[in-house]
Amino acid sequence: YRQTNNIKTLVLFQRIEIIFRMNVAVIYGGSSSERDVSVKTGTAVIEALRSLDMEVSTFLIDEHEIFQILPELNKADIVYIAFHGSLGEDGRIQAILETANIPFIGSDSLSSRLAMEKTLSKMLFERHGIPTPPWLAARKGYDKEKLMAAARNLGLPLAVKPSREGSTFGFTKVLDYANLPDAIDFALTFDDEALIETFIEGQELTVSMLAGETLPPILIVPHDGLYDYEHKYTKGTTEYICPAPISDETAQELERLADMAFKALGCRNYGRVDFRLDNDNRPFCLEINTLPGMTSLSLVPMAAKARGYDFPELLRRILLDALTFFK
Repeated sequence: YRQTNNIKTLVLFQRIEIIFRMNVAVIYGGSSSERDVSVKTGTAVIEALRSLDMEVSTFLIDEHEIFQILPELNKADIVYIAFHGSLGEDGRIQAILETANIPFIGSDSLSSRLAMEKTLSKMLFERHGIPTPPWLAARKGYDKEKLMAAARNLGLPLAVKPSREGSTFGFTKVLDYANLPDAIDFALTFDDEALIETFIEGQELTVSMLAGETLPPILIVPHDGLYDYEHKYTKGTTEYICPAPISDETAQELERLADMAFKALGCRNYGRVDFRLDNDNRPFCLEINTLPGMTSLSLVPMAAKARGYDFPELLRRILLDALTFFK
């Protein structure tokens, strides 16, 4: 029903919203390395939802407390998940809510897990013909000699990062093979698997997805050339240009690939697909973020604003679309 009548369903929920005041439970905090970002997202979301005159209950919790608040979450019409990193983006909180039959925003548990596991994501990108940088993986106790030989086939520079982390935690750009083992060991302090891939020289862009709609691509320009954690969350260190100053043809191709990648992993509702565009304007899909940040520096709100949606309207659209997945 939903696939063929999504617009009708969304219109129905919009009409219901006029009559009934929506009750939203916001869960944020967690215990991952991205807790601070989650708190900022949760705070911004709560303020915006209240500006829409929605009934908002808030839960700033650690990971182990989720089961304790399930009875309270069950009273809400829908749960806004503002966690980032583990628990929020690896499918666990989604699985818990699915088991309890509690509606929530974002992708389901399986798609969240696939998006969080970068190696699995890249396998699916390749299977669906979505270009992604050449790669290999290393786990703790890896054979250094074999890995170094395989890595030389990827070429320099290399990007090394944890397979299951976000916000560029554990990321290293490797310019010399001699530095590769240290970069892998650094990534493995965050996760038990490291992803090593060819670093695509060129531009960094991202495409946001919203209720089946692709939003305008954003060009990301860090001031010293590397988009790491500091540049993501420190004002004034990165320039964001939306819509990106690229040709209409390139923008359309990025949006097409973003939609393909989102569907390849079975994602839904909203999210963000990250790309590198090489010096020949060839796009390479890096990963999907199923619960993007919603802070003052976040990219989904920026793309939505370029489409004419302010922050409260963006959240309203996310909530209404998410409800169509639960009947």
